[in-house]
Amino acid sequence: MGLAERLAVVPAVDHRKCSVGKLLDELPSGESAALQQAIDQIRGIDPNRRKSRQEPYTATWLAGVLADEGYEIARQTVNRHVLRECTCGS
Repeated sequence: MGLAERLAVVPAVDHRKCSVGKLLDELPSGESAALQQAIDQIRGIDPNRRKSRQEPYTATWLAGVLADEGYEIARQTVNRHVLRECTCGS
């Protein structure tokens, strides 16, 4: 198969979820809603304020809360999910 033929094939979409997306699916509805609310709260903060640490609600804070509750999810994973840069896209 040549390059043109390979480029004409539509690639498969990756539908896997990140660790945060999986956790949102696995938690009881009340817990999942609270986690989603925290994610939305972080998303609602101006990115410049979040980066300058002028707000208490950050991916670092959320990763720490999750770790305290026994969910070991890296800060980078939380941050990618918050920024919609993960495999979930949500």
